[in-house]
Amino acid sequence: MAAPGNYRIDSKASFAEILIRFKDVIVKTETLAFWLFVIIAVVLILALLDKSRHTKLGINWLVPLIYFVGSAAMISVLAFAAMRPERTWFTAIVLLIVIAGWLYSEIKFSDVKPYIITASKLGLTAVFTIVFLISFNKEFSAVKSTYDQIKPGLEAIEQAVEKGENEVEIPLVTPSDSKYDPYNGALYAGDSPTLWVNAWMEKYYGIEKITGVK
Repeated sequence: MAAPGNYRIDSKASFAEILIRFKDVIVKTETLAFWLFVIIAVVLILALLDKSRHTKLGINWLVPLIYFVGSAAMISVLAFAAMRPERTWFTAIVLLIVIAGWLYSEIKFSDVKPYIITASKLGLTAVFTIVFLISFNKEFSAVKSTYDQIKPGLEAIEQAVEKGENEVEIPLVTPSDSKYDPYNGALYAGDSPTLWVNAWMEKYYGIEKITGVK
């Protein structure tokens, strides 16, 4: 799941080549996860410095540890993926966000008045919600534009199947430049029926020839 795409890494890749790919993954991940690691470190330090709570490592630390190992594994497995678009880091980043939130929730600010803590939580929640909605609307519109291009082609194929036709032409798809578009950087049906994506669709729908046209 963390290494999607319809390209394959060369099965004969040497260990040195895999290390190079792993280094490339780490370099790309650094820009995406750096601030989350900083937040986790700061919150963790605050938690350990707070004398009002139990700071020894115990069962309560098992959950964030599992999330962290899962996040690291999802990032590491990309070294074996032929495609590494930034959207493949999504789940790993979410796990880091969960860790940061869990650590923050564990801190007991005994010297801070409750209304200040409540106000700060509501303020941060409001800011992050607004940023999320703006980002989501932008990326959703971009991804939807790609699916709007795909839909007519699928409808044409389904109609051809119903009519018993053996050949069908579908519009070529130009994916959006959104980092979250699953078709950005991936193969889709092309202008030649011999392309493996076309051949796969022909096999799936039971049609002899599917050709992409502008």
